[in-house]
Amino acid sequence: MKNKDQIKADIITNLFSKHRMGIKPGLERTIALAEATGNPQNRYDSIHVAGTNGKGSTCSVASSILIELGLKVGLYTSPHIKDFNERIRVNGIAITDDELIEYAEKLLPIAEEMDATFFEITTVMAFLYFADKGVDIAVIETGMGGQFDSTNIINPKVCVITDIDMDHEEFLGDTIEKIAFEKAGIIKPNTPIITTNETRNVLSVIREKATKENAELILTTVQNNDEVATTIRSKFISHSFIKNYSAALKACEVYLGKAIPAEIQKIAIENIEKNSGYFARLQMISNDPVCILDISHSVAAAKNLVESLQTTFKDKKWTVILALMSDKDYRGIIDELAVIADLMILTQVENERSMSAIDLSYYAESIGINSMIMINPKMAKKFAFDSKLDCIITGSFYLAAEVF
Repeated sequence: MKNKDQIKADIITNLFSKHRMGIKPGLERTIALAEATGNPQNRYDSIHVAGTNGKGSTCSVASSILIELGLKVGLYTSPHIKDFNERIRVNGIAITDDELIEYAEKLLPIAEEMDATFFEITTVMAFLYFADKGVDIAVIETGMGGQFDSTNIINPKVCVITDIDMDHEEFLGDTIEKIAFEKAGIIKPNTPIITTNETRNVLSVIREKATKENAELILTTVQNNDEVATTIRSKFISHSFIKNYSAALKACEVYLGKAIPAEIQKIAIENIEKNSGYFARLQMISNDPVCILDISHSVAAAKNLVESLQTTFKDKKWTVILALMSDKDYRGIIDELAVIADLMILTQVENERSMSAIDLSYYAESIGINSMIMINPKMAKKFAFDSKLDCIITGSFYLAAEVF
């Protein structure tokens, strides 16, 4: 007789085995799975967030603000850092193991008949869970793209597109315009669309789609109340957080049709971890030695990391512990991090998509970065801590999961 932990482990293994089916373009299976469960996504309001950088932060902020206003809020994000349950939350509380088992046992038999993928199954699981919990609104983060992302069967009240960068080119396209086109696929008829993007060619693609759908396009402007800005600066050093915060705030205000009081904003910032599980975004996790954890996994995100550190710590040099997935622009990311790196420790995670630490080291050494290889991420962190090296741990959600 299996205990609950064993049953959960089997379910998670089964779910992740669906990754091997790869990415299957199209919404047909998600629509069919949702219809088989009564189209739960239509039983509450939603805010839909796509983008390359900052979508997780934007979702977390929006969720926290709405919770502090007294709403019951579902939050669906990915990937998780420590535990699968983190992906599906109601008012900050993750789905329990018992609930996960219940919903998986309900969905998996139907999903397997349809050859549904991992993300299609988990997306409908979240939608059904939110409906059963009676949420007022759900904040939904896309997985990778937009147009054909499994989450794109919802009819949101507001859409948000955060900054777009080159990422997942093999699926989304090999130019920034093609990627922007895919992300803009979340824009719905007559539905306000908020964006943080300022790059002309990206904004042109978003504007064209908004015009086609008769959707009001709202460009984010950073005009935070002084007290709110002070509260943000006291907790976060990321340059981009202010921009993402402003997008989330605007989404909430558009949804509610009114301004959000500064006092509510301050409380939402203070409670963001509790309300959303927000973690590993330029987060200081040790003072002695100084250690900052960040999940930057694109060139733009690495650039933001460097600029934020230089603003706060000036010309300080760091030990950079880095692991990346093989589909990332490792050269561009390492080029950005080189500016702050006194030493780069290249490592890799237990994931079939992980890039070899040796390959990362070859490139780092080729551009003159002092580097070393430590295959085990936990050993890399231990080495830095034991040696009292102020460090940055960055490059992947999966790295954050393995070291903490």
